[in-house]
Amino acid sequence: MTYFNDGLGWHVETLPFSISRIEPKPIAFVNAALMTIIVLMLARSAWAGFSAWRARRLTTR
Repeated sequence: MTYFNDGLGWHVETLPFSISRIEPKPIAFVNAALMTIIVLMLARSAWAGFSAWRARRLTTR
């Protein structure tokens, strides 16, 4: 990974390691919000799947 922009205006390069200030991009916050929604939906789906698996496992014993 050679580039990272945290949305707050920090440009990070890992090789060679350096951090410099850049103009913040508001769209980065939209991207972060969308990623949060995706992670929450995946977690909810995983929880439902785990609960269903556990219920099936307990009833077959």
